[in-house]
Amino acid sequence: MGIEKRNGKLWFSEELYKDISYGFEVSEILVPEKKTKFQKLMILKTPRFGKVLILDGVVQLTEKDEKIYHEFMAHWPLFSQKNPKTVLIVGGGDGGVAREVLRHKNIKKVYLVDIDSEVIETVKKYIPTIFQNAFSDPRLEIHCEDAVRFIKKIKKASLDAVILDSSDPIGPARSLFGSSFIQDVHKILRDGGIIIRQTGSIIFQEHEFRESYKQIEKVFSTENTRTVLISPASYFGGYFSLVAAIKGRKNFQQMINGAEKRYKKSGIKTDWYSGDLHRNLTILPPLINTMLRKQR
Repeated sequence: MGIEKRNGKLWFSEELYKDISYGFEVSEILVPEKKTKFQKLMILKTPRFGKVLILDGVVQLTEKDEKIYHEFMAHWPLFSQKNPKTVLIVGGGDGGVAREVLRHKNIKKVYLVDIDSEVIETVKKYIPTIFQNAFSDPRLEIHCEDAVRFIKKIKKASLDAVILDSSDPIGPARSLFGSSFIQDVHKILRDGGIIIRQTGSIIFQEHEFRESYKQIEKVFSTENTRTVLISPASYFGGYFSLVAAIKGRKNFQQMINGAEKRYKKSGIKTDWYSGDLHRNLTILPPLINTMLRKQR
């Protein structure tokens, strides 16, 4: 795992899974792997993906395809609602999700809570294309602390969306995958508020997907929980899952169906997300339902 030479060229290889290796050519090491207080951080420049952020040996984003992930993480929950105003982003120190959230003119306040300040500062210096103007937007409030503790300070029923943009359940993100954390998120969401989280590769992280879905479904109910599939090219593992849920008794499907109209009205231009895709992304292959039935 890491950087090695092949035929006189530098290559990065990721070994998130014990039996599979994924790699790409590197043109320049912008930030050699360094240990922060919480994790290992590295930034590479590549001929295919542009600049790449890597944490604990795992690709987090690339300039080439980051919008596939960031657009859906932000716009799917926000366009599922009529008029969201307050958002909490957990993780997301690269600023990509914040950038997309802040494109919504109705948003008044965004809390970004990332435990590792070095991620934020390093991305600011080396990959400004990701956050663009997000970090200077007065609506954004950044907190470098443990999100498990931070959300206990948030007023109950005060947020419209909680976007869990954390890495996999290893290292500093492990505490964000407990049932008690999801219950605390439920408390701070208003009626009709939405949680969304990245839940791994359907093919290679089936257990992570099922367990995360189970936790959210248990707190928010089966009828109010949905799976969304996306496929970022730089995330090795085919389809990646996002699990979203709404708090309360509102008709989630009706809200989803209204996303296309809200998207068109907003005037926001996107590369990968669109209003008509919004509803169709919850139409899932039969295998997904088979996976979820295993937990019951």
